Amino acid sequence: LSPVVGFAGAAACPPSRAMFRRSLKRAVNWGKLLSRMDNEEAKNRAAMLRVYYAQIENLERKYPADPAPIDWAAFKATVQTPGVVEELEKSFQSLGYDLPEPEDFEGMLANHTANKSALQGEVASLTSSIKELEGRVAFEEANKTDETTTLKDWAEKYPELYAEAEGEVSRHEWFSGVITSYEQKEASH
Repeated sequence: LSPVVGFAGAAACPPSRAMFRRSLKRAVNWGKLLSRMDNEEAKNRAAMLRVYYAQIENLERKYPADPAPIDWAAFKATVQTPGVVEELEKSFQSLGYDLPEPEDFEGMLANHTANKSALQGEVASLTSSIKELEGRVAFEEANKTDETTTLKDWAEKYPELYAEAEGEVSRHEWFSGVITSYEQKEASH
């Protein structure tokens, strides 16, 4: 007497049940569907949909026919508490759900297309950022110095700085750029 069991076979539902049965006759090629997806999240969601679809198919096989209609008169005659069966019948009759219309999915498709376009723009932006960063990394790798870098290597990489440093050494400006005069400090602030 569960309302849920009775609801599944209610007289208002035959078109959706018939449509579902027709859709079960069509085989879904899950492997082909999953192979066309590049995004891991989309593959995970499709796998979840596959599990739900299998559960629905199993329920359809378990309950191939609509349940018998509820005999409210028999319950009214059996149940002695007044009004209980009438209240259950009223609640049962008020149960219902809206079947989606094709128009409901058009908005979803438009949103999906807009989101896809926005994401493609973001991917293009990120791709250019990645190329810039790769260029920066290559520059830094080419110009890095470490404990194995010799003075000759440094002179070859930075000839202007090497010439400036040699000039400071030859003029005995040992602390050039390290210690500044009070006037230079004031001018820099």
